[in-house]
Amino acid sequence: MKTKSLLVAAFLGLLAGPLAGQNAETLYQNLCDDGDMLGCDLLGQMYRDGVDVTQDLERAASLFQRACDGLRMVSCSRLGVMYTSGAGVTADLERGLDLFRLACDGGAAEGCDNYGVVVGMVRVALLGQLPLEDRAIAIGEQGVGALSDADPEGPDGSYLQAWALELRAGQEVTTDLVSSDFDSYLMVTGPGLESELSNDDGGGGCDARITFTAPEDGEYRAIVGAADPRSTGQFVLSASVTPPAGTLEPCRRAVDAGDVLPDRPSVLAGRTDDVPTEGSSTLIVRAQLEGYSGQMAVDVIRRYNSR
Repeated sequence: MKTKSLLVAAFLGLLAGPLAGQNAETLYQNLCDDGDMLGCDLLGQMYRDGVDVTQDLERAASLFQRACDGLRMVSCSRLGVMYTSGAGVTADLERGLDLFRLACDGGAAEGCDNYGVVVGMVRVALLGQLPLEDRAIAIGEQGVGALSDADPEGPDGSYLQAWALELRAGQEVTTDLVSSDFDSYLMVTGPGLESELSNDDGGGGCDARITFTAPEDGEYRAIVGAADPRSTGQFVLSASVTPPAGTLEPCRRAVDAGDVLPDRPSVLAGRTDDVPTEGSSTLIVRAQLEGYSGQMAVDVIRRYNSR
């Protein structure tokens, strides 16, 4: 029976989805009972979608869980969708994201895609809840402000400050964030934008710039932040139709040998050339990479030509 099931499963693996009909339900159930996770997954899809069976979301979730436990990664992603939407199970966003990451790490592209979509939606929702406190700019105006530890803190430890910007559908605008105190990081959210727009050094140097066209009428938010977590200082935020030319210089900020840099590898990469050292030395940094977070010792060697 096991050998026959494996042969049937191999054939079914060539199909895009479950077969139709009561015989398919029996076949998938037998495969699942025989320990074949493909059968569990296909039967779960039938119950989830109500294809030739009475829709039963709880049963579908149970089957996807069994297949996920059996290391069928795409089933983990399907179960993640159910947890994030609360279909057939108690809604649990954190559990759903964990399942998406498990599926993604296991090689299921669907899990990676779902993780990105849900994280983006959550991030936009959180950014939309930042207090405005009467801060607003219009096209042709500048807003002068200061980022401080009194501002709300983002997931990466950066302080965030939201400014309102009223736009009409089809209106193109460029927002610029300039600061001599920190490496500017700018985000924009608003009606019709599926995810937030973001930029680090698009304005040249360490200045941020975002140019976009408003999909709908309404209030958009330009969100001031810093690429380096917990950075503070003065800034100028502007909105314009014809933005000024930005500098062509890369973002460079000097650091001293031995400094601990913020947990942002992209920021680290833009600054290692500015470490003042002769001969060789060791720069102690903190880096957050996939699968690792902690201190790293980076050997820096630099040669100087004497004249």
